[in-house]
Amino acid sequence: MTMTREEAREHVNGLISDELTKAPKRVTGHDTYICPLCGNGGGPDGDGICTKDGKHYTCFKGCFSSLDYLDILKRVHNTGSETDIFNLYNLEIVARPRAEEWTQDEQSVSPEPEQQPEADYTEYFKSCHARAGQTGYFSFRGVSPGTVDRFNLGYDPAWRHPKTPNAPPTPRIIIPTGDGQSSYLARATDEKTPKQYEKQKVGAAELFNAAALRGADVPYIFIVEGELDALSVIDAGGQAVALGSTANAEKFLDEANIARPSVTLVLSLDNDEAGQNVQAHIKNELQKIKLSPLEVNISGVYKDPNEAWQLNKERFVTFVTNPRKASYLENHSVGGYLPEFFKTIENASRAQAIPTGFTILDEALDGGLYEGLYILGALSSIGKTSICLQIADQIAQQGTDVLFFSLEMSKFELVTKSMSRLTFIDDSGRNEKGYFYARTNRQIAKFQTYAEREKELTLKAYNEYSGMRNNIFIHEGIGDIGAKQIRESVKEHIDVTGSIPVVFIDYLQILTPYEMRATDKQNTDKAVLELKKMSRDFKAPVFAISSFNRDNYLCPVNMASFKESGAIEYSSDVLLGLQFEGMESVKNTEGKKAESHASIDEMKKRDPRKVELKVLKNRNGATGQNIYFDHYPRFNYFKERVDVSGIMAEQPKQGRVVNLR
Repeated sequence: MTMTREEAREHVNGLISDELTKAPKRVTGHDTYICPLCGNGGGPDGDGICTKDGKHYTCFKGCFSSLDYLDILKRVHNTGSETDIFNLYNLEIVARPRAEEWTQDEQSVSPEPEQQPEADYTEYFKSCHARAGQTGYFSFRGVSPGTVDRFNLGYDPAWRHPKTPNAPPTPRIIIPTGDGQSSYLARATDEKTPKQYEKQKVGAAELFNAAALRGADVPYIFIVEGELDALSVIDAGGQAVALGSTANAEKFLDEANIARPSVTLVLSLDNDEAGQNVQAHIKNELQKIKLSPLEVNISGVYKDPNEAWQLNKERFVTFVTNPRKASYLENHSVGGYLPEFFKTIENASRAQAIPTGFTILDEALDGGLYEGLYILGALSSIGKTSICLQIADQIAQQGTDVLFFSLEMSKFELVTKSMSRLTFIDDSGRNEKGYFYARTNRQIAKFQTYAEREKELTLKAYNEYSGMRNNIFIHEGIGDIGAKQIRESVKEHIDVTGSIPVVFIDYLQILTPYEMRATDKQNTDKAVLELKKMSRDFKAPVFAISSFNRDNYLCPVNMASFKESGAIEYSSDVLLGLQFEGMESVKNTEGKKAESHASIDEMKKRDPRKVELKVLKNRNGATGQNIYFDHYPRFNYFKERVDVSGIMAEQPKQGRVVNLR
C-alpha cells in the first residue's frame, strides 16, 4: 500500500482498537485493553489500556505509559525508525507530489499539513567523521580517538543549521544521537560563540546511547545529562546514557520502562539546581516502576562529569569502576572527608566575624557572628525584638546584608523602632526633657504635628537610616512564613545579590508548622533543625528569637527556660538568655510568687531598665558570661555597661548609624 509518511502514521495509529487485546473489565465510557508493554490488563479499577481519541492509550497500572500506537510499536519492536514499523504493515512511503503536479481536482482541496519525513544524515556523519582529526576539541574535552570512532563523532568546520542555511557558519563537533541517522548535536568549538547558540540540536530530541539500556554487559549504567558527560564515563571504562537535555527526562523514563535493564542505574546529573531537581524526579519515577537507582555524585566538586574527567581522572575512574563503594568511602570515611576538611579550615581562616555592634558581646562571641544558629530567649516584653533589631541595624551599618523575618510586627513598626532609637541617640547628649523623651514609637508617625526640633531630629535619623537602606531587608507575615519559606527567601537573596546575609527570625515558636497534626514541640524541633541546616548550607549566621516557658518567668534564665523544644538546646551553636538584672535573687517558691512578681514589676519600672544577656551555650567558645545593658524601652535602645566593683560604668555609645556609602 502506497502512502505519504503522514498518511502512514494515521493508518497505523488508527489500528489501535483492532489490534490491542481487550481486558475483561471496563472503564466507564471507554474500552479497556491489555498493555502490550507491561502486560497489565483489567482489574477492579479497569487498570489496562484506555483509548482516548482512537489513536492514543494510557496504562493505568504498571508502566503508566501514555503514547500513540506507532510509538508503542517502535518500543515493542525495539526500533527507533518509523520505516521499520511501516514495513510490518507493507506500507510504502512516497513523497507528496509538488503543487504543480497535482490534478485540477487535487488542487481544489487544501491539503492537510504534513510532517516532514525524517532526514537521513548518514552520509553527512561519514564526511564529518573523516574530518574529526582536524579539531583538537575532542582531545581537549578528554574524548579518546577510539571513542570518537566508536560513536562516529565528527567535525564540521563551517556548520550551518539545516533550517537556517544562510546563517554565518561556525566550526562544530558533530555527535549523532538516537538509534537512527536522523538527529545529532552540533556543539560549537569556538569559545566566542554566544552561549545560547553553543549547543544546537538537529532533528528530534533524542537520548544518546540509549541502546545501552537494552543490552549492556556491565554492572552499572550511568545516567548523565550531556553527551560529553556520557562519553567521559565511557572513556573511563563505564557505560552511560545521556539525556541530552533535562527536558528529555520523560523520554528516558519511557525507554527505561520498556528496556527494564537488569543492571544498576546510577543517576549522576549536573551539579546545578536544574540537574538535581530532574535527578530527584527520575529517581522517584524509577522507584514507581520497581527500578531502584543509585544516586552517586561522580562529578565531585565539579559542575558535571566531563569537567571532573578532565580535572581529576583518578577519582573519576574510581567512581566509574565501583560507584557504590567509592561513594560510601568518600561520604563516610575520614580519608574521604579530609579534602573537605582542609577546604573548610582554609575558608574558615579567611572568614571574618560579623560584629554585632556591641563591644562586650562581640568579645564574648569571639569577635561577633559566624556561620551557625544563634538563639536568643527571653520572657515577654523585655525587649528581645528591640535588641535583635538593633543588632541587625548595626550589622547593616557595616555594609553586611541582613534579612529580618518578622512574624508579629509589621515593617512599619520595625522601621519606627529603628527611627525612634536613632532620634534618641542623636538627642540624648542635650539633656533636654519633655516632648522628645516622652514620645512613644507610634507617635513618631505624626510627623506633621512635630515641633521644629522634632522634625530636625527625625529627618537626621532618616538620613542616617538611609545609609543602610540597601543592606537590610524586612519580610513581614503572620501565619504564612515557615522555615521552608525562609530558606527560599535566603536562596533568592543570594542568587539575586551574590551576598550571604545574616538572617534574623522573630520568632521561632510562631513559624508556620511543618505538619498541622504534629505537636507544637515536634514542629518547633523540626523548625530548629531546618534553620540549623540552612545556616550550614548557606554558610550564614541565623539568629532566631525564642519565647520562654511560663513556668520559668520567675526563674533565672537557663536552658530549660526555652519553650517547646529540646532541639533548641542541642542544635543551637550559641544560646543566649535575656533577663532583668538581679533575677538570681528572685525567689520562685510557692509561698513567694507574689513577692517574685512584685520584684519583676519593680524592675520593669526602672528607666532605664537594667538587663543582662547571659551566654548559656557557645559551641566554640566560653559560656557563662553576663553582658549588662541599660535598656530604654520607649526608644528601643540598648547600651552596654561594664560592672566594675559593683559600680556601672557606661561604655561608649552603641547603635549610632553612620552613612558608610
